[in-house]
Amino acid sequence: MKAKLKDIAEKTGLSLMTVSRALNSPKSVKQQTRQRVLRVVKQLNYHPNHIARSLVKGRTQTIGLLIPDISNRFFPAVVRGGEELADEKGYHFLLCHTREEQDKEAEEIETLLGMRVDGLIIAPANSNDANGNYQRLKRSKVPFVLIDRYWQGTDCSYVVCRDRLGAEQATSHLIELGHKRIGHLAGPFCISTAENRLKGYKRALKQHGMRSERELIVEAGVDKEAGYQAMGKLLALKKRPSAVFAFNDELAMGAIKAAEAKGLKLPQDISLIGFSDLPEAAMLKTPLSTVRQPKEEVGRLAMEILLAKIESKAKVEQQITLDTELVIRGSCAEHGGMALTTTTRR
Repeated sequence: MKAKLKDIAEKTGLSLMTVSRALNSPKSVKQQTRQRVLRVVKQLNYHPNHIARSLVKGRTQTIGLLIPDISNRFFPAVVRGGEELADEKGYHFLLCHTREEQDKEAEEIETLLGMRVDGLIIAPANSNDANGNYQRLKRSKVPFVLIDRYWQGTDCSYVVCRDRLGAEQATSHLIELGHKRIGHLAGPFCISTAENRLKGYKRALKQHGMRSERELIVEAGVDKEAGYQAMGKLLALKKRPSAVFAFNDELAMGAIKAAEAKGLKLPQDISLIGFSDLPEAAMLKTPLSTVRQPKEEVGRLAMEILLAKIESKAKVEQQITLDTELVIRGSCAEHGGMALTTTTRR
C-alpha cells in the first residue's frame, strides 16, 4: 500500500500542513524539520501524486524554461538567478534547448503547454517571431516572461540589459584608446540583442566622427566556432582592424584563437572586447575586456514577475532594462601601446 501524506504526519508527529510545507516550500520551515520529514519520506518510500495534487490546486508547480544555447554559460547563470525563488515557492523547472531555431522553439512551447506548465520563461530564438509564438501563448492564457531578448512589436513582460548603451561604451573605449579601424563580430541580426549591440557600435563611431564600414561588420553566430570563423574574415582583409568588439564573450574567445592562429598577440597586435563577462573571461591567458551583464538578477526578476502572474493573476506587463558595466582587462591597449590594468566602469 502506498504511503500517504498523513502517514508521514503521524510518524513525525507533525501536522499535515507542516509536512506539506516541508515538501513543497522548504524555505518556510526550519531545516531540522525538513530533514526530519525527509527521513520519514525515505523510510516509507513516499512518492507524491503530482497529478492529483495539480487537479486539487489547479497548478502543476512546474515552470518551463526555453533557452537557445545550453552551452553558453550566460543562460545557466540566468537560470540560477531564478532558481532559489522558484524552490522557495515549491516550483520545478522543465528545461528545453531550442538551439537558436524558431521551429524547435514552437515545438517546445507546444510540448510544455501540453504538459500544463504554470508559466514560461523564454529567451526567443528570433525577435521577429515569424512562427507566431507570441500569439500562441496569448491565446493559451499561460503567463510568460522573456529574458535577454524580446519579440519586436509585442506587448509582453521581459527582463533585458542595456545592450545598445553597453555596446556604445565598449566601442567608445576602443576609440578613446586611439583605434580608428574597429571591427564588429555581430550576433545573428534576427535577435534583438544583436541588433541593439550593432546599433550601439555604430552610434559610438558616429559620435566620434567615424563612419561605419560594411566590411568591418561580420554577422556571426553565438559560439566560439562562429567567432573563430568570423574573426578569420576580418583578419583576411587587406587592411585589417586594429581592434574588435564582439557580440558576446563566446565569439570573443573564438576570435582569440583565430588571432593566435595568425601569429597575432593580444593586445600588442590587436585589441579585443566582448560582452557578458562569463566566468572564464577573467581567467584567459590574456584576460578579456568585456561588458558585464547582471545575469543572475535577470533570472531573479524574471521569476518574480512570472510568479506574480501565476499566483496573483497579475495582468500588467512589466518591461525591465538593467544596467551593464564596462570591465577593462588586458585584452585592450592603446593603439600601438601597452595593455591597461583592470578597471570597471558603469
